[in-house]
Order: sequence, then C-alpha cells, then structure tokens
Amino acid sequence: MSNKKSTKRSLIFSVVALLLCMTMFVGTTFAWFTDSVTSGKNQIVAGNLDVAFEYYTENGWEDVEGKTDLVDPEALWEPGHAEVVYLKVTNAGTLALKYQLALTIFNQVQGMTKDGKVIKLAEHLRYGVLNDVEPEAFETREEALEAVEKDLLGARKLADHSEVASLLAGESDTFALVIWMPTTVGNEANHNGVHVPSVELGVSVVATQFTHEEDGFDRYFDRDAFKPIANLEDAGLDKVNALVNMDLNAAAAEIGLDVAYAFLPTETYEETMKSAYKDWHADFVITVDKDVKADEAYLAGYYSAWCDELIDGSWMALSGDLAANEPIRLVQGLGASVSYWEICQYAMDPANNIMGFLCGAGDVDDALAGATLTVELRLYEVTKHPDATSGTANDETGKYITIGTHTHTFSKTVDTAEELKAALTNGGKVELTEDMVVNSSLTVPANTEVYLDLNGHTISGAFNNSGSSALLANKGTLTIANGAMVSLAEYPDVDWGTEGFPTYATNTISNSGTLIIEKGTIIENQTNVGGASYAIDNYAGASLTINGGTILAKDVAIRMNSASATAENKVVINDGIISGKRAIWIHLAGSKDTVAPKMTLVINGGDFNSTSDWTIYSYSYGNSFANTNVEIKGGDFEKIVAFGGGYKGDQETVTVTGGVFHSDLGRYLANDGWVDIEKPL
Repeated sequence: MSNKKSTKRSLIFSVVALLLCMTMFVGTTFAWFTDSVTSGKNQIVAGNLDVAFEYYTENGWEDVEGKTDLVDPEALWEPGHAEVVYLKVTNAGTLALKYQLALTIFNQVQGMTKDGKVIKLAEHLRYGVLNDVEPEAFETREEALEAVEKDLLGARKLADHSEVASLLAGESDTFALVIWMPTTVGNEANHNGVHVPSVELGVSVVATQFTHEEDGFDRYFDRDAFKPIANLEDAGLDKVNALVNMDLNAAAAEIGLDVAYAFLPTETYEETMKSAYKDWHADFVITVDKDVKADEAYLAGYYSAWCDELIDGSWMALSGDLAANEPIRLVQGLGASVSYWEICQYAMDPANNIMGFLCGAGDVDDALAGATLTVELRLYEVTKHPDATSGTANDETGKYITIGTHTHTFSKTVDTAEELKAALTNGGKVELTEDMVVNSSLTVPANTEVYLDLNGHTISGAFNNSGSSALLANKGTLTIANGAMVSLAEYPDVDWGTEGFPTYATNTISNSGTLIIEKGTIIENQTNVGGASYAIDNYAGASLTINGGTILAKDVAIRMNSASATAENKVVINDGIISGKRAIWIHLAGSKDTVAPKMTLVINGGDFNSTSDWTIYSYSYGNSFANTNVEIKGGDFEKIVAFGGGYKGDQETVTVTGGVFHSDLGRYLANDGWVDIEKPL
C-alpha cells in the first residue's frame, strides 16, 4: 500500500530497571543500480541506502546511538508515571527505503511482592506510538495519554511487535513514544525491597530498498511482498468464521488461528495495473511436513473483495486428510481465482478495516505439534488478459513465480510437568501455558531437538536428594527462550576442604549436548549453602551459546568442566548478564599433566559480575592447559579475570581484543607469580 501515513509503526526501546536506552543499526548500505542516459552513452550510477534515527533534546535532534537519557534516569516509576520521547527516522540516502522498527523484550528480571507473588514488570507498563507528532507537542502527560487512548491501536503492553513503513530519499517520519504505568496498577507491582523487578527491551532499525526504482521490466525485481502478521489480535484475527471440510452448507465454526500471513504489497493499484503480472493469478500454496487427518487442522484463506458473496462467511477453509509435503492451492481448491492487481488493490490496511489477502492456519488438540507449515504466495501466468465481460481469465499456462515464502513450526502446548517431560522427550517446539514446579529432573534425550518457549513462565524445582541433581539435563539440541528456570538443592556437596573436593554437582542445567539461551531467559541456581552448585554445568563434548538473558548463581554461574582431550567443551557468549560467586569457571577436572582437555571460551559481549574477587577463573587439578583457548572480544568484567590457577605447567592461549576490565586481567605462572595480560585500549 502507498498510504504511508496510516501505517502503524511500532518503536522499540530498551528499559533496564526502567532506564530507557536506544541502540540501532546506523548507516547500513545496500548497493543497487539506477540507469540514466546522457549524450548517447549509458551511465550506471550506484545508489546508497542510509537511515538515521534521532531523538529530540533541549539542544534539538541528536543521534540515539549509545544514549541513555531518553527518559529521566532519576524518575521513580509508580502508578500514573509517564514519559514521552520524540523520535525521528530519516532516509539519509539516495534510494527509497522501507524500514522496520521492532519492540522485543529480551531480558526480564522477575521481582517479588511482600506476600511472595511474582512481579513481571512488563505486564504493568504500557506504551503507545503516535505518528506525525512534532517535538514538544504535549505540555502535560495527561495530554499525551489522552492522545494515545484515542489512537486506533490504543495502549499496548510491552510485547514483541514490528511493522514496515517506507520513505523516499530525504523524507522523515516523526513519532511520539509514550511509556507509562497505569493508575490501576496496585500492590501487585510493589516489590519487597529485595527482589526488584526490571525489564530490558531491544531497539533496532533495519532498512532495505523500497521498490520505487524501476528496472527494464517493472518494479517487481526487488520487492518483498509477503509478510507475516506480527500480532493476530492487532489484525482482528483472534477468532474467525470458517467453513469446515469444504462443505458450503455446513454451519460456520469458530477457529482459533495459530498463525496468519498477509500480502503487503509495495505497489499501488495504479502502479500494479501497469505491471506485466497484473492479471496473473495469486494463490497461497501450503504444505505440511507430516500427515494430517481430517479435522486435525484448518487451513483458511480470506479475500475481502468478494468472499462474502462467494461463500457463507468471510473465510474459505480447507480441511481433510493431507499427505506430508503435498502442496495445496488454497484459492484454486475452491474453484476461484484472484488476479494480482486485485490483491494489490485490497491489500492489508487495518486502519481502514481492510483485511486484504490473508492466509491462516489453526491446530486442533496439538495434532500439528512439531510440524512445520510452509506457505508460498505464487503468481500463476494466464493465457490471456480478461476482457470487459469475461472477468478474470481462468486459463493458466502452468508457469508461476513465487513472490514470498514463510514457514511456521507448531508448538506443543503443555499445562503440567508430566506433559512437559513427555514433550521434551518427543522433541519439536514446546510452549508453556503456566508456571510449573517439577520434583524430578527433566531430560532432552540425545538426537532430539527442542525449542522450549517458556512463554513468560517459570519452571522451578527443589531437590532434597544427597547426590547429583539437575532441573534439566540436556543431551540433545535445546534452545530456551522467554522465561525462567530456577532450581534449589537442599543437600549440595560442600566438601571443599584441604583433603577433598565435591564429588557431585547440583545444577539448574547439566549440558552434555547443544544448548542455546536466547534473550529474555533467566537460568538461576538458588542453592545458598556452598558446594558445587551451578546455573549451567557444561561438560566435555557440549556446546553452550548465550545470546542474552541472565545466568545467575550463588556459587558459579557457568562451569566449563572437562578432562577430555578429544571432546571439546565450547562456550560462546554474545550478550547477557552472567553473575555469581564466579561468573565463569574453567575447570580441568583431571590430574594427569599428559592430558590437555580441549576447552574453548569465546566472549563477544555481556556483563560479567561476581560476589567474590574473581569474575572469571581457571583451575586445574593437574591436566594441562595446552588445549584451552580463550578469546575475549567484548564484554564488561567487574572483577579479576585470572587464568592458570592450580596447575603451573602449559598455559592457556588467551587473546584479548576487546572488553572493559574494571580490575586485574592476567595469569598465574609456574613460579606462582602473576603477570598482567594487556588490556584493550
């Protein structure tokens, strides 16, 4: 659509303990070409794509990159408090662009009320985005809040959201971002003074070329016309009327959609009528990678121009026995056809209550759990153009082009600990519906891949056995996102005396497979009586990647534990908060100096905190450090970072090219001396 002003643009911001910070991708350049003719020869000129993001201060517009003062850092957030931030996105390049600003919660520390109830701060904050608002448009917070409440989309909770808008060269969009805590919030958000809630959000601006420039055929060559709807509720698609089993006489049934896709064209109707594709048939082609029986799933399509006249209801639905990977044409299956120009004319426009050309899918009783749905939007060539009386040309040549593809993997929703255990064993995408307490270890088996979406919930467990324990043992491939896992061991092994050391560990996660921790995740070990208690214990042959979130322990947050010279123990930390008595402990568990365990630690970013003198520490009972490699490229390190503890033979290979070190950085030598490692400038 070309109605740029009516597009709802959502902005992303970063709030840590209610301090808003902005970061972005600035100056990203995509090279494309435009063609002009001068004096009988062709001159090829490279255009560039450049987007600027600014916020308004008393000194005028300033770049947001690295700034931490978008809202008052001294403000006391309480019911009724509000902040307004004026923002501007500018096309600073020479090419038309479309940009996306996305709101993503990636870290949330849960607090606790005086009566022991969990506080999730994001649930008590609201935001609103007002388009085309100039700086200082609102004199009072009441004016800003009134404007937001009158806005079409209204106030939202802090939640994932992203939409697309476009700008020609030199154009700008201005916004007012309003953040507030409603006056209806009560003691459910009043923390106990110890467990203080906070939320961290991410801000990003990503731009690609908009199809304003033409090539020798039309402007279709660089379009991205097929987008998923970010939020079903925003599009009014939470429940839809659909017909079951293609029976046009059947009563309409309400279907809850799990996923929906929309056609979002970048060409106007007038522009499309000049396109070589204008009369080609548009159709959604759907495949599922498993056999599905009748009534186990619904595949539904919607087209606002004529659906009400074609069938009884706005949606046309297909349901029946589907063979794995068998393609289905959604519109053709109903004996209908839709031209490309038509779907561009009736494109998605929630502001004007136009739903456009949509495709949705709904699961029934988790029949599609773990299955992947692939949706293609294709244009099929027609044999002739329609005349004034024949309407759309229905004859096709068999040739088609695909203008967009998206996939969706269905989750297995679980309500109980027993269901969770079974789902982790079976693999696939698993989604929690509520907090859970488990009384025995969860396991992801070897050769099993699981994406565990905690969905804002917490898995917790307290273990009273005198032996090894783990809230979760991962032997397969496991990704954890969007929630918390918390464990407590009542009887950890505390034998750290001069004549002994612990013989078993009590962990939140014991990892011997591939483990990925995404933003918005908390992994915590609350065992507080000493002993070998780790939030994540990473073993020989295991791989751990931290992309964000918080890893927290009273003892060690992450232990790298190995005595194997062949099975690599690898940890990569890209972002997040790692905090404990020691944030990371590199532990060579064997006593033979002829064995050099293969250990790799790569730190690209993150905050590393400690309640002891050491933030990162390595120690060996006798194994050689010769195969231990450490690369520090970024991060913030609160206390000592030390290598070479215990064994005084071959040392680690340590490369430091980035990071901020607030204390010593160095290693212990064979003569028990200490030598500094050069810190980056």
